Amino acid sequence: MSNNMDDPSAFVEEPDLRIGTFLSESLQVMDLLGEGASGHVSKCFSTKTCEMEAVKIIKKFPGLPEEKNELVILEELRSLDPDTSNILKWKESFT
Repeated sequence: MSNNMDDPSAFVEEPDLRIGTFLSESLQVMDLLGEGASGHVSKCFSTKTCEMEAVKIIKKFPGLPEEKNELVILEELRSLDPDTSNILKWKESFT
């Protein structure tokens, strides 16, 4: 039996990220900043705040244990002070 992490067919289809696409009602993709093993990062304009924001689109890995889910890890990091911990401030998550 194959481990889901080693099986490319276990990965959910990649999102269609293009400049100009809206990820939500208020977040428009302005630039594609990078891609890693766990997701994509886009530079987005928020029509709510009129600010630029970095948005991480997390890839889904079916069968991955919950404690290794990136959203769970980010929730734990959220408790740290971004100014003293040298991390980005997390504003929100959405699906």
